Amino acid sequence: MKTKFPIMLLFLIMQFAFLACGNDESELPVDLEDNYTNQQIKLFTPGQFNTYEPISSVVLEVQYHSDNDIVFPNDFNVKIYERTRKGWIEIPERPILRLPEDDIRFSLDGKTTVRLFTVDPDLDNYGQTHDLRFYIFGDMKVDGGIRPVVAYVDVKLSP
Repeated sequence: MKTKFPIMLLFLIMQFAFLACGNDESELPVDLEDNYTNQQIKLFTPGQFNTYEPISSVVLEVQYHSDNDIVFPNDFNVKIYERTRKGWIEIPERPILRLPEDDIRFSLDGKTTVRLFTVDPDLDNYGQTHDLRFYIFGDMKVDGGIRPVVAYVDVKLSP
């Protein structure tokens, strides 16, 4: 019994060391303000439109949950990050044409409360799993001016 204790202790120390070397969730790729993140707008990946495979585009759904107008450019200022052993790395989006080219407006008096759009991450290796985080950034009109709002969603793409 005494010989098992040092082995178990060594095993526990190795587990803690492994976890300590992992990516800390507090090290987010983007600086965010909690009151304006995933509150006024929300981002989802609807299962009926996604295969969750690296070779396919990702369809994102934006939902409007605010009493204030929110404006996005037609590309939603989308940013894509991949979680790696070294932390979050921004990856580019393959060129895509989004129509209409006008800004996208969400408002209570408008008809737009949900919007779908496609994102095509430029991945290096389609044969491996990718842990991605998609961000969108917009401007919300408030009494004192403009407040930036952001939403994000995590997506795992597997071959």
